[in-house]
Amino acid sequence: MYRVLIVDDELHVVDWVYELLQELDGCELDLYKASTVTAALAMLNRNRMDIVVSDIAMPGMNGLELHARIRELWPSCKVMFLTGHSDFDYAYEAVKNEAAGYVLKTEDDDAIVGAVKRVINTLELELEQRMELQQAQQQAQSAMSALRNDYILALLRGEGSTPQDRRQLFAETGIALDPELPLLVIAARADNGGREQLSAMKGPTLPALGSYVLQSLKERWELCEYVATVDCVIWLCQSERDVTLPISVQTYLKESLERIQNDFNLNLGAMFSFIYAITPAEWDRVAAKREELWQQLLHATMYRSGVLLQEREATRSDELLVTRIVFERSKLELLRGYLDKGEAKSFMLVLEELEHEVGKRTLEVRESGTLELFQSLSMLLLSCMNRHRLESLQSDEEVLDKLTQLSRFGSWEEYFRFVEEIASMIFRLFGERYELQGSATIRFVKEYMRSTLHAGFSLVELADQVHFNPSYLSRLFKESTGVSITDYLAELRLARAIELLKENYKVSEIAAAVGIEAPAYFSRFFKKMTKRTPQEYREQWLLSEGHEKSKR
Repeated sequence: MYRVLIVDDELHVVDWVYELLQELDGCELDLYKASTVTAALAMLNRNRMDIVVSDIAMPGMNGLELHARIRELWPSCKVMFLTGHSDFDYAYEAVKNEAAGYVLKTEDDDAIVGAVKRVINTLELELEQRMELQQAQQQAQSAMSALRNDYILALLRGEGSTPQDRRQLFAETGIALDPELPLLVIAARADNGGREQLSAMKGPTLPALGSYVLQSLKERWELCEYVATVDCVIWLCQSERDVTLPISVQTYLKESLERIQNDFNLNLGAMFSFIYAITPAEWDRVAAKREELWQQLLHATMYRSGVLLQEREATRSDELLVTRIVFERSKLELLRGYLDKGEAKSFMLVLEELEHEVGKRTLEVRESGTLELFQSLSMLLLSCMNRHRLESLQSDEEVLDKLTQLSRFGSWEEYFRFVEEIASMIFRLFGERYELQGSATIRFVKEYMRSTLHAGFSLVELADQVHFNPSYLSRLFKESTGVSITDYLAELRLARAIELLKENYKVSEIAAAVGIEAPAYFSRFFKKMTKRTPQEYREQWLLSEGHEKSKR
């Protein structure tokens, strides 16, 4: 559906065009009328319009001046002039100001209807082009977007950072935000029906939504970024200067997001719900603000879809609860990452920070927040034990009982000492497994190199045999043996070459047997390793062997 505003100081003209467009086939239009420029501007200040059909010569402000104001308010709105003036200067000014059409009132009804249809076709074409462009840009920037996503998500989880840290990371990842200015937060989620549509669709629908909304936001905010997760998108907006907007922030957001909702529902069949903050948040409050908005949006969309919400003011108790949730979730996310990566020192530091904050509260066995934290932290350890098949812990009934029964602990301190103990055991088992796996891998690699020495192989081919990254295999081999793979291969070749020189093989045959195609290169390799050519080495060995025989 397109919103159309008809503006003319002659009421009979307004009614005439209104009736014409009401009868327009194949187009769903929401029609509005205004007989003065003042009334038209009042409507435009409250509502977004897709098309404005306006007279040019009107009292107070002419149509060209109104067009300029419309471009300030709603840049994507198309303005078509319907006028009784055939003056060339009017037509020239209209075209110069990018008017969508210029039709004389003296023309017949079909000409006017046809002009409006052309404007509608232009809007539909522009929408298709914008959608295609956003998807193409999204695909081209997917790698960088993933990196930016990860960092913005870390900020939204409450992971602390200084303005200096943010400035450096923003520069490295191309994040278009100021590390010190406050941010306006907007969130969207795919509704229940929308999630079913998304799962059936091909293509990056959520990132496309993020990028599409970003273009609208940039009409009002110089600095904007978004982050897309499984079923939601978060936008962060900043202004480098105080801007006096011709319409309020709330009105602009409400009207723009409503249009975007309709566009995505119409073109992709996906329904999204939005919520937006009305005041910017400082960096240290962004994670809490996001959580507040998200909770409000979840409650509002439990039984409804296509919701568009403005944030409600949070109470002090709400703020305290959200701050606690954000802190605990951010620490749990860090602990999960450090545990999986085997970073024991970092894990213990974050665990200490969590205990310091949680330890201020009494351990209440029947309190829901206490149970949630206990189960989240215990599940983190249990999940790790299961995924990595740590059988000694999986089969320990005492460990399992304590991980599943909060009543086994008399205080948070007692519980955190237990978590620390289990985490230490996990890290120790990781270390033992790493050493065993490393030893087995190195034995396999050495045997493979000896058995295929004649065939020759590259580091990449060798790494493929053990399903490792070549650089990782190279580093592991050096750490385990004290020599590089290249040096070890050279020693293998030399040892085998010496064996064959003693058996009177030709130099070309020996070169092929140790995986070197060119005999000349083999001779240079051998001399580099022994300071003698293959022939010199053989002759010296024969002399030495003959001397030994004469002694006997």
